[in-house]
Amino acid sequence: MNVFDSIPDGFFNCLASSSNHRAYAGCLKSIYEQYSNAVSYRLPRTDIRDSLSIYLLQNHIELKEDGSEDLDSGNDQANFVIRKFVASGYIEEETDDTTFEKYIVMTENGIALAEFLEKLSRPSHPEYSNYILNIYNLLKYQTTEQKKEPYSLILKPAFEAAKSLSSSLKKLSTSIKKNHRN
Repeated sequence: MNVFDSIPDGFFNCLASSSNHRAYAGCLKSIYEQYSNAVSYRLPRTDIRDSLSIYLLQNHIELKEDGSEDLDSGNDQANFVIRKFVASGYIEEETDDTTFEKYIVMTENGIALAEFLEKLSRPSHPEYSNYILNIYNLLKYQTTEQKKEPYSLILKPAFEAAKSLSSSLKKLSTSIKKNHRN
């Protein structure tokens, strides 16, 4: 299955073709951070709008609707971002049936994109000795339970850990080359 079969058309438009791609990435991060202390990915629309307004004002970002005048207030700009993100498929807007309050729900694709952008901006640095120690312990010390199923409980996890170590070392090699050139 192709990735473009599972995401809406225009999913990357905010981040690719716009002169405001940095602002949109920051807005997506701001929305994602609102959910860090929440139980679910469903929050009142007013909370999301207010956090976007604060982000846009603190960073002195002024957005324009395509082919129109400036948006007057921070709330107008935040509402514009919400509409744009709904159209892009990052978030969905729901209305509670009993209170008629509007809620914003991050989609699976929106969450994945926000996490991906976060990983790109702050890449993790693995501890290589942990991989090696894990592989060593899997192969050296087995319980009687593990000896009953050595493939699934010893060899397969050791192989996966070795693949992870290999991948991390390849990334390290790439970053060393990049930093050495600079």
